[in-house]
Amino acid sequence: MQQANKNEVRKEIAALIDQIKQQSDRIGMQRDIPQQELDVILHRIEELHRKTVVWSYLNTLPEAPEIKQEVIVPTETVQKPEPIQPAPVEEVKQPATEVKPIDEVKPVVENTPEPVVKSEPEPAKPEPAAKELKDIRGFIGFNEKLMYIRQCFSGNADAYAMAIDKLNAATTESEAQTILAAASKEHNWNKDNEAVQIFFQTVKRRFN
Repeated sequence: MQQANKNEVRKEIAALIDQIKQQSDRIGMQRDIPQQELDVILHRIEELHRKTVVWSYLNTLPEAPEIKQEVIVPTETVQKPEPIQPAPVEEVKQPATEVKPIDEVKPVVENTPEPVVKSEPEPAKPEPAAKELKDIRGFIGFNEKLMYIRQCFSGNADAYAMAIDKLNAATTESEAQTILAAASKEHNWNKDNEAVQIFFQTVKRRFN
């Protein structure tokens, strides 16, 4: 085994030396040496160095003596042992089990009354308290009041006060919107008017 390894390493060393020599001759004939060519030859020189180190190590190992294997041919024929016959197994008879007729077997029925579960009625949930609505006048400042009377009610303070009373009597936002629609039709409101838009938003704030 050791001799085979040494022969293989020796062949690799000889092949690397031949490759380096061929490449060296080729480089000597060129004017400019490409960097790739130099990298290849450098790689082969490093590989040659590694192989020589392995060769030196293999030379330090003692050669193993060859071991000859002797083939022993038997002179006598070994007789095969006769197969052992299993002992006969005696049939074991089990005693017959007495089977009672179906009529003699009486089912056992337990009359256990099922428990009665009484369901208690769920307590009634308290109804949510109605939201207390504030007076709409609390959302209107003095300057806004004058603006509404002048631009929304054509300067009529009584018509403004009557509309505010109706809006305060409304309990839902839907009722308030109905009152505003009637006032808009009566006083010919322009929905693009800034005062009209602010008045609508003020009424809406009362229900939010």
